[in-house]
Amino acid sequence: MPRGTQLTPTERIEINTLNSAKWYHRQIAEKLKRSKTVVTRLLNNPAQYGTIQRPGRPPKVTEAVRRRVIREASKKLTTASKIRKALELSVSTSTVQQIIRGTGFMAFKTMATAPWITNEHRKKDVLGRDTCAILPGKKAYCGLFR
Repeated sequence: MPRGTQLTPTERIEINTLNSAKWYHRQIAEKLKRSKTVVTRLLNNPAQYGTIQRPGRPPKVTEAVRRRVIREASKKLTTASKIRKALELSVSTSTVQQIIRGTGFMAFKTMATAPWITNEHRKKDVLGRDTCAILPGKKAYCGLFR
């Protein structure tokens, strides 16, 4: 099972070019800062290189879904569960949060909570519960005004 990162297409081309220029495998590996083994395996069987299945869990969402989530999140201030419902995703809300957190330029921020209303707050109110006011063009309004 492969463990390292795969060679990029430009690295493959460069390895083939240097090999055709009669460079040794060790010299190619040192120039590209890769192991001699990966260079040798590519040159011995280029058709088979990169065909072995890589280990690990497959991703829950595709790149297209990831882009849709990021686009939806950057449009407006909304929650992860609303994004999940709007896009009709089959993943959990925490997965949507992980996608947004992984962008690096967006972050969740807890909204500031309003303070508890105490009796002191009620005493400071201009109008008490027993007070009524007639608003212009409306009926009489009774209660606390905030």
